[in-house]
Amino acid sequence: MRTRFSMLLVALLSLALVASCGKKDEEKKDGEKAPEAMKGPKKDSMKPGKGMDAEMKAEVKPEKKVEAPTGPLKDAPEIEWKGYKKTKLTIKSIAKSEVWFYMASLSSSDSGPLTLNISTRELPEGTKVVLGDKTFTVDKRKYGYFKYSVKDIMGPLPLSAVYHKRSYKKKYIKLGVKFKVELPGFKAIEGEVPAIDPSSSVKNYMREVEDGKVLFKGEPKYDGKVRNLIVATKYGSPYIAGKGDKIWDLDLVAVVNDEPSTVVKKCKMTIKKKVVEVAVTLIDAKVTIYNRHTGEKVSTEVVKHGGKCPYYATVKAGNTATHTIDSSDLHKWADKAFKKLKK
Repeated sequence: MRTRFSMLLVALLSLALVASCGKKDEEKKDGEKAPEAMKGPKKDSMKPGKGMDAEMKAEVKPEKKVEAPTGPLKDAPEIEWKGYKKTKLTIKSIAKSEVWFYMASLSSSDSGPLTLNISTRELPEGTKVVLGDKTFTVDKRKYGYFKYSVKDIMGPLPLSAVYHKRSYKKKYIKLGVKFKVELPGFKAIEGEVPAIDPSSSVKNYMREVEDGKVLFKGEPKYDGKVRNLIVATKYGSPYIAGKGDKIWDLDLVAVVNDEPSTVVKKCKMTIKKKVVEVAVTLIDAKVTIYNRHTGEKVSTEVVKHGGKCPYYATVKAGNTATHTIDSSDLHKWADKAFKKLKK
């Protein structure tokens, strides 16, 4: 009897011990740390500048700055002048490289029409272009574009450079501006800005007389005489009636704008190898003459279109087109008008 009771007691104790161990194992499992992938965000990750945002910011690398080469500078690279009238500087060791000097011609540009433009292509980042007291730095873009005002030096330049006839007869002039091109690691390329054509720039500067007198730095005091007249059309080349030695000798400015007209002329034109009849509206010219020195308006008149059919025109739907007055008609008008106003 005692033996059976002892065996039953041992069995009960064994069951209690197994149950107790299983509970501890379960508690242990519940208390184990979760794998890293199952972790939730830490308290710090909820604060600004920490957690995922901070990690993402850390991945954004700052743009690498171009550092100037160290050590002695190499000799200036070999160059060659190219283009019409040799106004484009190229560096022989850099394919398609270019530093192009030319005059601006649009009065709408923020620096005005009397501006020297410098456009660059395929130059190393960090290259410096120096003109007078201005330094322009080329960035990583393929093309660069810089502007340098020459308004203060234009007045005493020869008036013969403002030419109105055929382009091959234009007399390009030197502005007397020195330049440097400094490539990283090389000695500077030095020289003088090549001769350029200032005709359209000067013409468009003259058109600003509509807003008041147009002057040049250092020009002599006006003596009241009329020695010449410049025709300043919106497009095309200028025309000068009369004489003068320097650009600041210009006296009268004839500002030309389109004048609406109802005159329509039937003209034969070739379109896609077929001859068709085009209705061409002939646009007259409204010409207002100003005294450049004083800004005074001298006269206004309408110069009629000569009536000739154009050699070419932009033909619109319905075979219609417009044509402004021929430059030759304006030149004839200017010669007659100047004779009357000369004094």
